[in-house]
Amino acid sequence: MISPYKMVLVNLALSALIFFGIIIYRYVFPKKKVPLFPLLILISIPPIISILRKGTYESGDLSLHAKFAMVFYQSLRDGQIIPQWADILCGGFGCPQFSFLYILPYYIISFFHFVGFSFLTSTKIFLIASYIGSGITMFVFMKDLTKNALAALTSAIFYLFAPYHLVDMHFRVSIGEVLAFVILPFFFYASKKTVTEKNYLWIFINALVLSFLILTHQVISTASIPFIVAYAVTLAVSPKKYTGALIRFFISLLVGLFLSCFYWLPILFEAKFVSYFYMKNVTFESFIGFFYAPWRYGFLFQGPTGHLSFLLGYAQIAVIVISVFLFVKKKVKASVKTFFQFFLVSFFILFFLIQSPMKPIVDHLPIVNNFQMVYRMLLILMFFVSALSGFLSLLIKKKYIYLLCAIAILSTILNWGNRRMIPEITDQHLRSDMIGSSNGHDLIVPKWVDTKYSWNIQKPNEPLQLLSGTAITEQISHTSNSREYLVKADTQVKIKENTFFFPGWKLYVNGNEEKFTYEDSQYSGVMVFFLPKGLYDIQFVYTDTPIRQAAKIISVFTFILMISFLFAKLAKNNRQNLPLHSLLKFSSRVFHGK
Repeated sequence: MISPYKMVLVNLALSALIFFGIIIYRYVFPKKKVPLFPLLILISIPPIISILRKGTYESGDLSLHAKFAMVFYQSLRDGQIIPQWADILCGGFGCPQFSFLYILPYYIISFFHFVGFSFLTSTKIFLIASYIGSGITMFVFMKDLTKNALAALTSAIFYLFAPYHLVDMHFRVSIGEVLAFVILPFFFYASKKTVTEKNYLWIFINALVLSFLILTHQVISTASIPFIVAYAVTLAVSPKKYTGALIRFFISLLVGLFLSCFYWLPILFEAKFVSYFYMKNVTFESFIGFFYAPWRYGFLFQGPTGHLSFLLGYAQIAVIVISVFLFVKKKVKASVKTFFQFFLVSFFILFFLIQSPMKPIVDHLPIVNNFQMVYRMLLILMFFVSALSGFLSLLIKKKYIYLLCAIAILSTILNWGNRRMIPEITDQHLRSDMIGSSNGHDLIVPKWVDTKYSWNIQKPNEPLQLLSGTAITEQISHTSNSREYLVKADTQVKIKENTFFFPGWKLYVNGNEEKFTYEDSQYSGVMVFFLPKGLYDIQFVYTDTPIRQAAKIISVFTFILMISFLFAKLAKNNRQNLPLHSLLKFSSRVFHGK
């Protein structure tokens, strides 16, 4: 196993190799510019090398997400196209984990597993691909906004090496936020295209991007929408006057909301049925914590006991200070002033909102009071700062930009990997563990479960448990969202199905729907039912509630309408006039750093 100190040496050596490679390239091809997009890919490699080490992280949620991916994948195999019920989470009693947790990252991880990788390796590939992808989307966004490759590269570097980005990937392993780092810049990019270009296709591209962001992370999507609306308005009132285009933009948002309706609408109506809904206490960080990490002279973002530092970053702070100075001194070029001002003001508004004095207000705001931790907003703040760094490359001397980029990269080198790996952990080890909490008291546990009772700490071995009477039971089938048993009752019996109840579970006895209780004083939250003497085919099936059915119909209907409209338009338009063609041309230009 490679120790953290050896990893630092590896990272230094690899960074030096990239640096000298650039020098050699400039020496061999003095008349050629260094292709900035390939350079970006090279620069993004050092922080992901440590992920390739064998095993799982000592800290963080890498193992947890690999386990969740196992449950998600099994649900897919059981025929749940949109997995909702997690059969073996919440202490083994099951809970609607995927109805409330982000799901797009698990679809991607499941794809990697489907093509042959282990779940642990698939999760690592997801982290690597997302990290590199975030640099690419940031580059594309800033390249389109500034028409300058150096500005795009600068923004991408600040985005990749933002302290919170590395904390998310190596210490927290929040796969939803890691993927949100990829989608957020492209959301701004697609929104700009929707406003500035009259081609209808951008409406649907932007709608898809919004739906992907919602499926990736509820908090980031909710918090970013007000800023994306403000960005679209800024575009609309810019010198080119795209005012009429705001209609296209808001249509795209509406379509995106309808496309993802199957996910967020049931959450709004059914969140009140889980424990998470009643956690209204949002955690704030200390003000000084955003500016300095208390370990290794401020250059290590995770302490010896696993505590994390959520700082803005030293190079990022310099960017903010320089940006404010240039703005106050009115040294910002007119050509970039509008967007420079937008990102600067957006940064300070959001940074102000996540300070502790705002807690009394935030705790009483619907939806926002379920954000849990305000440090999640650092993802959006890092996007704003990274965009500002790109604009600075157009306003100050290049040598200072190179210095800022060097500080942004080198000041984070101690955080290019988790402190320690556990190489003996494999998928087999993860499967043998109890997935979810050991006592069944997860955040998504249904509200009817009284966690004061000790009976639910360990799930009984029998899925169907006889509580009273005499009967013989035999399990016929068991999937993630259904169970079937054969019961021969010699007397009247009371039986417990060892699954937590949540709206959608139905009991069928010999094909007829029957009632059951989930509020038994001894077995709260678990489904209990009675049978008279006789022979029975028992089925428990997890079905869609009316609100879930309606939400899915809205999403499917929106998708069909969108596809039908696209095909109708494609039949009438010339191929060269489509934004897909423009995207291909733009991608080629980006790769060559033009």
